[in-house]
Amino acid sequence: MRSRYKALVTDDDRFIRKLCQFVLEKQGLVVHLAETGQATFQALSDASFDLLLLDIDLPDIDGLTVLEKVTAQYPQISPIMVTGHASLEATIRAQELGAEGFILKPFDDTKLVQMVRRVLDRRQLREDYTQLQTSMQTEKLAALGRLTASLAHEINNPLQALRSGLRLLGRPQLDDAKRQHYVATLAQEVERLITITGQTLDFARPGQAGLESTDLNALLQSTLALVSKQLQQKHIDTDVTLAADLPAVKVVPDHIKQVVINLILNAIDAMSDSGLLTLTTTHLPHKRQVMITVQDTGSGMTPDVISKVFEPFFSTKDTGTGLGLSISYSIIETHGGYIEVESTPDTGTLFSIYLPDSSETEHDEPT
Repeated sequence: MRSRYKALVTDDDRFIRKLCQFVLEKQGLVVHLAETGQATFQALSDASFDLLLLDIDLPDIDGLTVLEKVTAQYPQISPIMVTGHASLEATIRAQELGAEGFILKPFDDTKLVQMVRRVLDRRQLREDYTQLQTSMQTEKLAALGRLTASLAHEINNPLQALRSGLRLLGRPQLDDAKRQHYVATLAQEVERLITITGQTLDFARPGQAGLESTDLNALLQSTLALVSKQLQQKHIDTDVTLAADLPAVKVVPDHIKQVVINLILNAIDAMSDSGLLTLTTTHLPHKRQVMITVQDTGSGMTPDVISKVFEPFFSTKDTGTGLGLSISYSIIETHGGYIEVESTPDTGTLFSIYLPDSSETEHDEPT
């Protein structure tokens, strides 16, 4: 257990309080003691705690009443209820009020440590997940910032066409045939703007964390559309080979798109003035996997850089968060897959993403 955790133990039995304090301090927790419900509220108002061990039977206030107020006012606390004679009704009520664990008296050191460790491990998983989601959104916005200039140029073209077309439509001598032609052209430019802004908003907004049966080929094509202007500006050609037999995969589409766009942007950065970006999808039925590859003809990486490339905050660039590849690795790992990288200095880099195909995820979905 991490020593940063702070625990509040509330029990009117002095022996239980001291036992919990002794055991939890040996585990590295900082422990504060309280005898009553009122003392619990006072302690919580004076300091923040991660864990609450709370006796159901207190001399001044019913423990369930204390639990209800604590979970309402201090949702960051993980409560564990302690009692010597729990009824089924009290147990159910405690769970409804947010209790994350239950310990029956008398208990020994081992049972206490096991329960506390279980609750704190779940807490740590929640914290790690929240941190990952925050980091993912930060990196996504950073990537969007790198696309801003290209997006502005991409949006400006149809806007210029709309302005010119509106001026032409205002001419009184314009015949009906030309007027209809201009209206149709303007409608196409409006649809183009809607598509561009829609793609941008889809990428920028926080994703809904839910698995969907996804066509990776279509996802890759929509991702390419988002970076097409940057590829043109850097004079980078593309070679796209999408497997016709690629099965659907169960993924969070927004997360996979974030991984692919990060790899593409890194590839663009690695190719200073021109180059070739190669994208492929492949079905590996013998491994029950699908593979996405992103390859560039850029500056490449040394073995030392390759060994650190997935580490958080590691970057060879002067700008950026240094989180892109680390987050990408975590996303793919969460989906039950993995990423491999091959690179040669002055030759280029190849990233290969492996994901379970639908036949795998149908029987073993991550929770």
